Amino acid sequence: MFNRIFLISVLILLNSCIEKDKKIVKQLNPNGDSELALLMRELYDQTLIIKSEIVTSNINFNNLEKFKYFDNLLKNRIYLDQASPTDKSLKKTNIYSDFTKKYNYSVAKFIDNKNISKESYNNMINECILCHNQFCLGAIKKIQTLRIND
Repeated sequence: MFNRIFLISVLILLNSCIEKDKKIVKQLNPNGDSELALLMRELYDQTLIIKSEIVTSNINFNNLEKFKYFDNLLKNRIYLDQASPTDKSLKKTNIYSDFTKKYNYSVAKFIDNKNISKESYNNMINECILCHNQFCLGAIKKIQTLRIND
């Protein structure tokens, strides 16, 4: 009998801890995860890997098409203008669309022309920061970590 009561008490305690953790997650992201936020996090992760490859000189310039993170970056960039944002007013003007076009051009210049350099990479990151200066200041500090410093 005592074992059952003890076991039930432990289960209730564990369940209350799990519920508390769920509430904390909700508080960290009060607006929820929009398609655009998820896409940008994925782009960040891919770009961080690309940065690491550039810094360590592990990129095989003759085999860029086989480097999946470049491929993912090229594919995902086109969805920036299509993904649903957290703040629906973001797309009411062409300003956001203009920023995505500039970013897409910088990605193309960085990858498509096989111009893989620190300068072209940092230009791509600067386009991200310019857009976030206009729309989402909170992410700028994280995006700045993507820059390659000489």
